[in-house]
Amino acid sequence: MKLQDPSVEILTNIQYPKMLNTIRMAIDIRYKTAGEEKLETVIRRLTKINGSGLSLLEHELISVKFICDRRTSHRLVRHRLCSFSQESTSYSNYIAEGHLTFICHSIPSNKKHLQDLWMNGLKSVEMCYFQALEAGMPPEDAASLLPSGLKTEIMVTANIRQWREIIRQRTASNSHGVMKSLMSDLLTQFCIKMPVFFNDLIKPI
Repeated sequence: MKLQDPSVEILTNIQYPKMLNTIRMAIDIRYKTAGEEKLETVIRRLTKINGSGLSLLEHELISVKFICDRRTSHRLVRHRLCSFSQESTSYSNYIAEGHLTFICHSIPSNKKHLQDLWMNGLKSVEMCYFQALEAGMPPEDAASLLPSGLKTEIMVTANIRQWREIIRQRTASNSHGVMKSLMSDLLTQFCIKMPVFFNDLIKPI
């Protein structure tokens, strides 16, 4: 059995000036500015976009890879207007790896009995899963034994407007811990690479 921390990685090669130019073309077409505005003016306009103006941000797509538990991925795929490609438990050869990988979860250090219960549960699942495969159970059937804490990899592609909405929802105070952590990390990366599109989503401390 192996434990792994969740992580997020931007797969798209972000070309910020090109993105700004694409959005500027959309603004020129929509508002008939005919390229008269300077780039600085376009940026100021983008930082104030709201309502129907957000549709201008749909012209650029970004792909992101998440490593998380399957419970978190189940929440992620609820979002619409996205494309998803996720690790399949039917095609993954976990026997070749010799272990199952689970995502770490924060259990208070003063709750050792809960930590032990969690670890013992995962070890039991791993043992039963491999025994089922060795007994000849097809992987797609044995997969029903796997818990939601299993590590999964999922690629998500969405436009900038949709990413803004996902981050807004999933960094809310009532968002689940792993999801909130991943989206907060992604927001930080987005703000570094594409500040004008995401800086306004950063919550004041």
